[in-house]
Amino acid sequence: MSNTLKSHKSTKLNIIVSAVVVLSILAWFLSGILFSSNESDETIESVEQSDSNGSANSPNDTEEIQSVYIEEISPKEIERKIELTGFTQAHREVSIKSKTTSTVSAILPVKGKYLRKGAVLARLDIEHRKEDLDRANALLSQLELENNAATELFKENLISELEKQRVAVSYFQARSDHKISLDNYNNTQIRIPFSGYIDSIEIDEGDYIVTGQDIATVYDLNPYEVVTRVSEREFSFLKEGQKALITLANLQEFIGEISYIHKIADANRLYEIEISIDNSKQEILPINMTAYINIFAGSSSAFNIPASLLLTDESGQLGIKTVNEENIVEFLPVRIWDSDNINVAISPINNSEENASIKVITLGGTAEINSVVNPIILDSIEN
Repeated sequence: MSNTLKSHKSTKLNIIVSAVVVLSILAWFLSGILFSSNESDETIESVEQSDSNGSANSPNDTEEIQSVYIEEISPKEIERKIELTGFTQAHREVSIKSKTTSTVSAILPVKGKYLRKGAVLARLDIEHRKEDLDRANALLSQLELENNAATELFKENLISELEKQRVAVSYFQARSDHKISLDNYNNTQIRIPFSGYIDSIEIDEGDYIVTGQDIATVYDLNPYEVVTRVSEREFSFLKEGQKALITLANLQEFIGEISYIHKIADANRLYEIEISIDNSKQEILPINMTAYINIFAGSSSAFNIPASLLLTDESGQLGIKTVNEENIVEFLPVRIWDSDNINVAISPINNSEENASIKVITLGGTAEINSVVNPIILDSIEN
């Protein structure tokens, strides 16, 4: 009886354990199916989302257009003024030299004065020159009479042609000697070669001077002149006859005009120009003084823009970036008309419409030439 009871309990325990195991296996199997279904759904959603994103970023879609900021400006009539620095000079400056050898007998008080052409500065000892001139005069008079007589006798066939020529040679030699004697005599008086100011006298009374020695320096100050140099860019704006305002270092002011422009540049690629100032009143004016020059180089239609907008193309041409009516970026070649520390006045090169406004790119300068952009208009630049 006892054994039968034990056997019954053991069978019941085995059934319970088997039931637990079967239920556990069934639970594991169902959980696997549910997990797999959820993961599958998430995978499908992920793939669909990926496909959707892929379609949005397709390379066949249109590229984004770059936006740039532009300012529309109109040209204004401006007057170009070129500011330069130069120095004053005389129209002519000559060092008067002695034409003969002798002792200085007198010096006239002419230093610092204005003298007319031919005025005497100094006198030299004439020594024997007066006697030489008198003798030359007498000999010339004698041979002139003989030459006239020989001409008449030859006409009457009373002398030969050889005799006539011999008399003529003596006469012409006497004329040459007389000229030399007269020059030697006249050269004892030192005269000014043209009207001007005597700045310095290099001799003193009693000095023995020789031919070619410096006597004095004379300046012709009409016209009074100013010399300066201009750059290659400024050269193109200048022409003879243009007016210039001259202010000297001593604050004297004059109005002059360009009288000559040198066509050959110096080693620094600068061109020399000369400005003439009327001085018909013969005022004594300073030489080699610093002069401040303002040249009025005409007027032109120009655009005033910040200097920072200037750039160069591959060939080195100066210009700016603009946007045309089709919103395409263009390179506009320009030349500088005037400038200060911040802004520049520019004129388009080969622009057929001088009064037309332009749309300048102020922000977004990296936009490529010939590319299409989205222009955003800002307030106009104040000229």
